[in-house]
Amino acid sequence: IVGIIMAEHAYRNLRKIQAIFRLADKYGSEALSLACRRCLYYETYRMSTIRSILEKKLYRLPIETERDVIYPERQNFVRPFESFIHINEEQ
Repeated sequence: IVGIIMAEHAYRNLRKIQAIFRLADKYGSEALSLACRRCLYYETYRMSTIRSILEKKLYRLPIETERDVIYPERQNFVRPFESFIHINEEQ
């Protein structure tokens, strides 16, 4: 993530990079690395997201499992699919 942030407007983003390194002091470099990997996977690079992942310890969850829970690719319904189709039988 540091490389992505520094690629554009390096001096403007210097404080962000310093803040990321301070998070390593607070949460540890391994936790920060896992949090950054998660951010790269979901393509989000905000400090608030990195901090939230670290605070909630979401870096411990496997990435695939979390995505399946938050963004289910398929829905299972109790009723069969056909019950959602309404056809006017009077015609």
